[in-house]
Amino acid sequence: MKEDLKLDGSAEEIFKRAAEIIFTKMIPFIVEEDPEPLEQEGQVVTFRRRKPEDGEITKGMPLYQIYDYIRMLDAEGYPPAYISFGKYQLEFSRASYQDGKLTAAVEFVEKKEEGH
Repeated sequence: MKEDLKLDGSAEEIFKRAAEIIFTKMIPFIVEEDPEPLEQEGQVVTFRRRKPEDGEITKGMPLYQIYDYIRMLDAEGYPPAYISFGKYQLEFSRASYQDGKLTAAVEFVEKKEEGH
């Protein structure tokens, strides 16, 4: 079963669009039609689970990549994209990229001291 899924917007928005397809099209089709499963084709690709430190925005990243970084982590249960800034961690959400400019909400969070 395949359905088109637009990948624009935040991870949360993408998840909501996917859920709409799953609950209004795919599940009803499976329940009503009882389709015969098919073996998957192609090479298996696996991904490791992201860790909070994987969300750090680094020097030299182009704006469009920073935008994608922020939006792909902007969902419940995902550690946010961030920049370390002294004793603070700047955590980003609600990114928008238009006309070569990136805007986002930022939250300053005091870093936890090691061992506490």
